[in-house]
Amino acid sequence: MIGRPSITLRTRNLSVASSAFKSNDKSASKEAHEVRKIDDEPHKSNSFKRNSIKYLKVAISIGGYALIFSISTLIALQTFFHKQQQQQQQQQQLNNNPNIYIDNNNNNLENDNFKIVYITTVIIIGCGIGLSLIEASSRKIEYNFYESEKKREVWEYDNYVEGEQREMVELYSLKGMEENDAKKVVELLSKYKDLFVDIMMTEELNLLPVELLLSPIHTAISTFISFIAFGMAPLLPFYFCTYYYYQIYQIAINRNLLLSILIFIVEILLFLIGSFKSKYYTGDWWIEGFISSTTGIVSIIVSFFLGEAMYSMLS
Repeated sequence: MIGRPSITLRTRNLSVASSAFKSNDKSASKEAHEVRKIDDEPHKSNSFKRNSIKYLKVAISIGGYALIFSISTLIALQTFFHKQQQQQQQQQQLNNNPNIYIDNNNNNLENDNFKIVYITTVIIIGCGIGLSLIEASSRKIEYNFYESEKKREVWEYDNYVEGEQREMVELYSLKGMEENDAKKVVELLSKYKDLFVDIMMTEELNLLPVELLLSPIHTAISTFISFIAFGMAPLLPFYFCTYYYYQIYQIAINRNLLLSILIFIVEILLFLIGSFKSKYYTGDWWIEGFISSTTGIVSIIVSFFLGEAMYSMLS
């Protein structure tokens, strides 16, 4: 099979050109205008054509959702069990033996941590499976819709290309192009069937090529792995406390310390995810990271009050 020819595009690398202008660097300006293959163009949209970046795009978006979901579940459950433990402690204060009170306190705290780990793990795995199936189904619908619309456009091109040409002239005219110029452009483009059909898909239907997206099965796999990996990250302090620290020292870690570690891990990961988005989207890395971290803080506050409300309703 003969591959498509090597295409070059003379254009500027805008980031290099801007930097060269600010520093008055003539050699860097020349480098920014060098001829390069179109696939090597450093535009952010072109980077999604590479499979690794497609997976990374899913990991970034799903990972943020997983972290928010996980931290919200953990904080709500932790608040609920903490309120429950406070009520039990008030009842135990009637007992005059402080040793029994301390042992019961440690045991209750450790049992609560085990419950939180168990419940959250089951929820995350179940939601990960469900979300991966939903994402795969949605991607399948996008693929099918794109292919069906493309077949229709091809059929219309084969049977009545003049009608398609007239529609494209109207679209270009609405965007400010002179009608005569639009007719010349459309007449030239319509000589090339595949190119003209792709342009019609974008201009008429606002549909981008599905080649920019992962396949449904790959979407499901990457969604599940990303959701589980990021969703389990906030559970690491609970795993450590439940299955390692308590087994050795028979002492439960202070709840406030545990929550501090948990929040620190989540906020760092959310900041990194937000910062990494700026590499493939727009915005400054520190602003995107701050926005992502702020989202986590809001979720933590809401989840705390939700846990309080759950206990009030169920107690």
